[in-house]
Amino acid sequence: MKKIVSILILCVISLSLIGCSEKYEIKENISSESQIEKQENNDIVKIVYNQLNKEMKEEINIVNGKTTINKIVLEEDMGDIFDESFIGKEVYIVEFTIKDEKVVPNNRIVYVTPDEYKVIGYGLVD
Repeated sequence: MKKIVSILILCVISLSLIGCSEKYEIKENISSESQIEKQENNDIVKIVYNQLNKEMKEEINIVNGKTTINKIVLEEDMGDIFDESFIGKEVYIVEFTIKDEKVVPNNRIVYVTPDEYKVIGYGLVD
């Protein structure tokens, strides 16, 4: 009887360990992919930041600030658009926070091309 109980306990423990190890591998894959995406986003932010004028660079909090990147369809009334050939097309919107947290709004919006990340306009902020 002790032998059967010991074998059952051993089987349960073995199956638990096998199950946990598979879940761990999947999380590693997800984590690796998100790290790649994060690096790509950091590269985009650097490329866009380097194209900004000196005044805007001084205003933006590139080190500790939150920067978001999204895809949108650019519309004519969304700000100061330099290249109107992108109106109605999908572009990236890069939103930087500024250093002075007391200023409202505390963000700056930049529109960039999806292929070369060239600045094509600045967005309106509320």
